[in-house]
Amino acid sequence: MRVAAFTFDTFMSQGNFGNLCDTDNFGDPVVLYDTFEDRWIISDFAFQLDGSSNVINPPGSFQCFAVSMTGDPVTGGWKLLLHQTPPAASATIRSSAIWPDGLYMSVNMFGYAASGSFLGSRL
Repeated sequence: MRVAAFTFDTFMSQGNFGNLCDTDNFGDPVVLYDTFEDRWIISDFAFQLDGSSNVINPPGSFQCFAVSMTGDPVTGGWKLLLHQTPPAASATIRSSAIWPDGLYMSVNMFGYAASGSFLGSRL
């Protein structure tokens, strides 16, 4: 039974970031449940593309995060935060994990051009 429905832009815009996390979530979200703290964690990237499928820079690329304030993701409230990726790099192919001491995310970094070269991995 569905108890809530919204777009990622509507959901993330609650953070009032004033950037692409409010308006241009691009897809491929990651949702994790933190059993240590009874919290939900959602991550999605946000960017805009030009007519040739290049990431428009500025504003560049952002990783948008939402962390539930309770174990109830529908009525418990959310804390929203973001991370802007390094200049001229977008994070793709993300992998996330919950450990007792934190949330870890590894990403592969690529240049903003549609044919952007691999720039390395980050944790």
